[in-house]
Amino acid sequence: MSYPIQTQVFSVFLGTQEGIHSVALPAIYSSSGSRNLWIDKLGRAKKIPGYSKQNSSAVTTNTGSAATRLRALRAYRKTDSDGTFTRQLIGVFEAASSEYELWYSTNDGAAWTFIIDLGSGSVGSIPDFSQVDNTLFFANGVVAPRAWNGSALSTAGPSANRKWGGSPPSVEWIGAFHRWSLGKVPNSHRVGQHGDGTVERQL
Repeated sequence: MSYPIQTQVFSVFLGTQEGIHSVALPAIYSSSGSRNLWIDKLGRAKKIPGYSKQNSSAVTTNTGSAATRLRALRAYRKTDSDGTFTRQLIGVFEAASSEYELWYSTNDGAAWTFIIDLGSGSVGSIPDFSQVDNTLFFANGVVAPRAWNGSALSTAGPSANRKWGGSPPSVEWIGAFHRWSLGKVPNSHRVGQHGDGTVERQL
C-alpha cells in the first residue's frame, strides 16, 4: 500500500530575513500547526532545541529546607598555581520571606554546595558580581559586600560605617547609602585624617 506524499513550499530566508532571531521564526514562518520547527534560508526544516533538567531534585534552603527560587547565577573561573582552571557556578537561592543563600556548583548545576545564608533582610534584592583576578565580589545593597576565592567567603572592605570628624572616643557616625568601588585612590584626594589613624578619602 502506498502512502500519499504531501509537499509544501516554504519561503527561503534571504536578505533582511537572515537576521531574524530563531525565537520569532516558529510563529512567523512555520507551517500551520507545526511546533518546535523552523525553516532555514535553504528551505530545510530545522528543530528548535528545548531545555532539559540539569539537577535531579530542586534546591531547598540549607537553613530551613524550604522551597527556593533562583535569584541570580554567575560563572566563576579561578586560575590555579599549576595553570589549570577551576570553574564554578555561583547561585543565589532565596525563600519567599526567609532565607537568602549563596551556593556553588562544580558540575554546571547538577549538584550544589551551601556557602552562607545572608538572612531574610536580603530577600528580594538583586545581587551584582564582579571578578578581579581570582576573587569574585558579591554585593546586593543590603549586607556588606563579600569576596569568594573558590573555597572560602570573606567580607570585602570595612564592616562598619566610616567615621567622620572628631577623634575617639567622641566620634559621630554617618548614616547614609554607600557605593562600593574598587580602585587606587591617590594621596592627593585625602580630605581628612583622625587621631586613631583612620583616613577619609574622596571617591
